[in-house]
Amino acid sequence: MSGPANGPLATGSFVPFMPDQNIASEIDAFLAAHPDVQAVDLLLPDMCGVLRGKQVGRDAVPKLPEGDVRLAGTVYLTDATGQNAPSLELSGGGADPDYFCHPVPGSLKPVPWANRPTGQVLASMKDAEGTPFFADPRNVLADAIKPFMDMGLTPVIAIELEFYLLQAGSDDKPRPAKVPRIGLMQSGVEVYSVEALHDFEDCLGDMAEACRVQGIPADTAIKEYAPGQFEINLHHGPDPVAACDHAVLLKRVVKGVARAHGMIGSFMAKPFEKASGSGMHLHVSLIDRDGNNVLAGDTPAEEGLMIGDKLRHAVGGMMAMLPESFALFAPNAN
Repeated sequence: MSGPANGPLATGSFVPFMPDQNIASEIDAFLAAHPDVQAVDLLLPDMCGVLRGKQVGRDAVPKLPEGDVRLAGTVYLTDATGQNAPSLELSGGGADPDYFCHPVPGSLKPVPWANRPTGQVLASMKDAEGTPFFADPRNVLADAIKPFMDMGLTPVIAIELEFYLLQAGSDDKPRPAKVPRIGLMQSGVEVYSVEALHDFEDCLGDMAEACRVQGIPADTAIKEYAPGQFEINLHHGPDPVAACDHAVLLKRVVKGVARAHGMIGSFMAKPFEKASGSGMHLHVSLIDRDGNNVLAGDTPAEEGLMIGDKLRHAVGGMMAMLPESFALFAPNAN
């Protein structure tokens, strides 16, 4: 579990998006506070965790609460290259109907790295009757949490994301980014090196500021196990949907800020054959009404870890379902 905020990316404690906030008032306040904003990116994460959507002009932004902005439901069911599933039919006759995109309250924020003044807002999809769309990952996750709530249990989630900063250019072969002040790549692994962090302090500092502006609870940054590889941790919190929202938006921050600095932010699992791969670490506790972690045990097990039966059962269940789950969790080579 991530500890208290510290280090170059400390932005405070976990703050989930506010589901009870009036989105229309929020939009009015945002436009008043940012008179230079020309457009807002409407963001919908697909099943691969890639942000899809459309850009809405300033004059059309006040129409967002009414669901006037629509997209095809298959936007969620694209592969890693952005190709729609060719055999998918959401209605009779093979049509691909549009559904209503509703902004997520609390997620309307500026985009600090954009070339022109721009905002962004997360969205979820519903049908004409207001029913959450079945393929929206945010809706799927919200439904998955309900049984825990019915049992008086709260999942507490912390996510860590590893990534590479790469050189931008026309060469198809990926290369670690050059250190700006010397024009050379980092040499050696230099895991956890503070000096290696300072090699890219301008870029990492802008990522930290973008996280602050967008309310993303970035906690710490570390140098990882390869030249140009880093990790940013998100503070733990009791709202799994918000935790996943923040992770998806952190990836957007890293890519956007890296691009503004003339680099590429890559979350590929294995961009280099002989260098460390990049992963996503998901830390989970399960808290009961009295604040106890039900996954912990009463006596030390292997290596002195306090492992409870519920954790063993959870791991066993995941192992049993792993082959079938791979089609969803690892649908492509990356």
